[in-house]
Amino acid sequence: MKFFPIALKATIFAASVYAAPSFAVDVNWRSIVEQQHSSDSALFPAENQWQTLQALDFAAEHDGVRVAATAWHQQWIGESTSAFTLSELFYDFSLGDWQWSLGKKKLDWDVSYGFRPLDMFSPTDPLAVYTAVAPGVWQAQAEYLTEDGALSLLCNQSRAEFSIAGEQIAGAWGCGSRWYQRLTDWELQWIAHYDAQLKTRLGFSAVSVLSDALEFHTSVLWQQRFMTSEFSAEALLANSFINPVEATWQHGAWQGVAGINYSFESGVNLIAEYWYDGRSPADQQWRDLLQQVPLQAAALDSDPRARHYLLTERQMFSSQNLFQHNVMLHLRVANDHWRPELTLVYNPVDPTLLINGRLCYYWSEGHQLSLGFRRYAGQPAGIYRQLSFDQSIYLGAEFVF
Repeated sequence: MKFFPIALKATIFAASVYAAPSFAVDVNWRSIVEQQHSSDSALFPAENQWQTLQALDFAAEHDGVRVAATAWHQQWIGESTSAFTLSELFYDFSLGDWQWSLGKKKLDWDVSYGFRPLDMFSPTDPLAVYTAVAPGVWQAQAEYLTEDGALSLLCNQSRAEFSIAGEQIAGAWGCGSRWYQRLTDWELQWIAHYDAQLKTRLGFSAVSVLSDALEFHTSVLWQQRFMTSEFSAEALLANSFINPVEATWQHGAWQGVAGINYSFESGVNLIAEYWYDGRSPADQQWRDLLQQVPLQAAALDSDPRARHYLLTERQMFSSQNLFQHNVMLHLRVANDHWRPELTLVYNPVDPTLLINGRLCYYWSEGHQLSLGFRRYAGQPAGIYRQLSFDQSIYLGAEFVF
């Protein structure tokens, strides 16, 4: 299996070389080496480790048809895994006054950076170390364009974001519409979607360029049905192996983000955002759970239920967002070659801080090298500090063929 990525790279690269001139072909190779430092967590015990990730992205377009795929190979502590994902396969065409799209396609309607509630169907985590775009979903879309707006109608598959015991729950099919309107100083959109699993979702976004240097953006989503994890301290009082954390379906949750994008004359760009995610566990849920973790860790040798409790309590970390309230600052500088950036995500209730920094060097044809670090800071009893690794350093490379 370890030869699979190499063989696939060679096959796709050869195909790109001999592709017909009328085809637009892109081949990207990404490689990351990461050193992770264990946080000595009782919930997610782990050892210091190195891991590597290699990924090959292939995309080809011709006359409205686009196909994109990714092959990746990951290795850590003597273990490895490989996979191949069909990211997109769709056909865009015109029929009358409508623009049509059929097939598997990435569809993202959000306007923010750190949290994207309107990236509803195949969401990508913009704060992840490995920033591969999530695969699209199967859909059929028709769009009617006006001079200052657009009406979109679609039926598609929604990919659920929640996972149980490490396995993502299956998505469902649904239909919806989107109206985009461009005004003098604003860009607005309204979204309505319904599927068999998540039921009704209603969204809105607004973007305005307030000055030559300042932009404002906001997006909001109301979701009728969602899955979340709940902790019950009462379950710990039972004399049997009852799960203290259960994944349950809930009704009615708001998600919202508001932020600014400011460009300084020095070339520094600042994005500041606040977001709220009503699907996430409430602060009291976290406080109740984290009070029990040290007691359970101390009782591993004397109480057989302690190990069971620690294993099942990991389910709380499967939430789409760990916190309901988040504040983010993102700074970056872009010039011809060097592009440093720093991201801080702060939870004002916990309090815990995510620090992510990266320095990239770009040269011709989109090739780049990057050196980065990530650290979860805060009190030992903080939520971030319960994760397997509290800091990491990584070196990445990307080459475009």
